[in-house]
Amino acid sequence: MSLPFDSPVGAGNAIILGLTYEATAALTSTDDGNNAWPDAAVSCNDSTATTTHSIYVLPNPASGTTMITIHSTVGGVDAAIDYVQAVYAEFYNVATLSPVDVSTSNC
Repeated sequence: MSLPFDSPVGAGNAIILGLTYEATAALTSTDDGNNAWPDAAVSCNDSTATTTHSIYVLPNPASGTTMITIHSTVGGVDAAIDYVQAVYAEFYNVATLSPVDVSTSNC
């Protein structure tokens, strides 16, 4: 799954990525700016353990990044999955180091 930005990401900004997907899958993110995406700031499964919800925060991405790509694996093997929902945005004036202070979930 490819997620394009309308314009290149600005220097010093942050990208927030929210994903909802099948709990049997593992997702990883890459982008065309060669940024090192951290582990999810918060992640949880719903009460039936069929869906996972994760939020990723990428502080200070490379200026000019224009595309995020989501990769999915099942059992360690690249695989297409039936359901992925993604929401992403670029934010200005966010701490460029350790912007996530505290996280909690209640799934």
